[in-house]
Amino acid sequence: MNAVVGNRIAALVANGRMRDEGDVNGVWNTILNLYFPNHALDFVAAPEVPPTAGGSDRVDLLIRHYTYAGNNTHVIDDVPVLLFEGKRATGDNFDEVRSQLVRYLDSPGKQYDTCWAIGARGTQVKFYRYVHNRRDPKMRPWKVSNRGVPEEVDIDSRDSYVFEVTQWNDADHTKSFVPIIEYMKAHPKAPAT
Repeated sequence: MNAVVGNRIAALVANGRMRDEGDVNGVWNTILNLYFPNHALDFVAAPEVPPTAGGSDRVDLLIRHYTYAGNNTHVIDDVPVLLFEGKRATGDNFDEVRSQLVRYLDSPGKQYDTCWAIGARGTQVKFYRYVHNRRDPKMRPWKVSNRGVPEEVDIDSRDSYVFEVTQWNDADHTKSFVPIIEYMKAHPKAPAT
């Protein structure tokens, strides 16, 4: 993310534009489009879609990665990259957001062996990786180490590993969420490591 976008996010926050769920989702849709661009339809961000076929739940945003045949006439791979769930500033806490994302990813007829997940609440955000075939918790939070390296954490708590959307380029690497999004982009299949 560049300084212009970072400054504009700060301006939106300062003007109260990240209090309502729609604004939270809109800003994050824009941020995620910077890292998962949809102009060539390699990544497609679908709003308000059922996370599983025929389901009645709706996730705020589902990003899929498509690989096309050499002549671009048909899809040869379709990977769900991440689920995003946003809440207004005074909405559900992060435990509730996490539970909602796990319910989507664990639902019958699931198509998610591994998947990234992001939960946002106003200006705050948490990042997760879901791995279906591992002991609980199947979805674990991510943080940025003192060396600026994204890493998974075994144990979660409501107020741990929370990032502020305005701290995208903080001098303290542990406060910047950008390395996590860059890692997600480099590893769209959320490999279980």
